[in-house]
Amino acid sequence: MKAWVGAVALMGMLGSGAAMAAGWDGNTLLGECQSAIRLLDNVRKPSDSDYDSGMCLGQVAGVRYMMSDSGDYSACFPEGGISNTQAARIVVKYLKDNPAILHNEGRFLILLAFHNAYPCK
Repeated sequence: MKAWVGAVALMGMLGSGAAMAAGWDGNTLLGECQSAIRLLDNVRKPSDSDYDSGMCLGQVAGVRYMMSDSGDYSACFPEGGISNTQAARIVVKYLKDNPAILHNEGRFLILLAFHNAYPCK
């Protein structure tokens, strides 16, 4: 039952805000998360925006929270969890390592990044 609820929540999250998220693909996500990492590392560029950083960190946190119990797409995070900074770095690395999939929806790519980094055995 928990897996089914998680799958429904995932689908709702991926489908919600379609108007706001139109064009929110991996390319946009990568830029926002790179901006967030620079903000957190105190090495901001003039082009970095707090809005972009917040979009990355908010979406990353939301997907991470949802994935703790989502059946096939769950992630087995280490005990004690991971920080938003570490989560953003995982997402950026995954996106840079997989440029052919950047056309996909951003939250789906976050899910894949965590599933890849913390697979359940």
